Amino acid sequence: MVVGNGTSRKGKNLQAIHNANIIACNWFFRDEFEPDILITSDQDITDYISENYPNIKHHHKSTVKYSSGATATYLAAKEIKSDNIFLVGMDFYGIDGKVNNLYSGELYYTPEGWVAPESITNGWQKQIEWIVREYPEINFYHVDPFEDRSPECLTRLSNFKQVTYETMMIKIKREYSIEC
Repeated sequence: MVVGNGTSRKGKNLQAIHNANIIACNWFFRDEFEPDILITSDQDITDYISENYPNIKHHHKSTVKYSSGATATYLAAKEIKSDNIFLVGMDFYGIDGKVNNLYSGELYYTPEGWVAPESITNGWQKQIEWIVREYPEINFYHVDPFEDRSPECLTRLSNFKQVTYETMMIKIKREYSIEC
């Protein structure tokens, strides 16, 4: 599972499936739990986490010029080798043109109300599109997407689908034999 920081993640109980190979981004560990792999892409937050949270296991700085979410998705596809990758909190759009992130206004994040240029959101979409195309043998599931909307460049791909949080939970519990 890849966990981004979009507002569609809010209220999702991921603790119930914390044993399910979770790759998360940036501040996730601070508010939720330590994921299997933590991805950071910006140098400032990478340095801050490395210096102030030295016990974080498996902290990876992005080595490609991708966002944290795209880097996490790429790592999941390339290294984890699962048939299914669930994308939670991966919100490819802003809210009324403003950035859509649970950590807006916090250290090393954009200010609350910051207008997210379309070039940034389109970049996120294109990064994920490349990954989904590169790994046609993997099913990518966009979980409860923001405003029930996944980018058209992704929905036209046969290995990219939208699913509900409940459907994801059933699939993961079955795949990992996790009890509630």
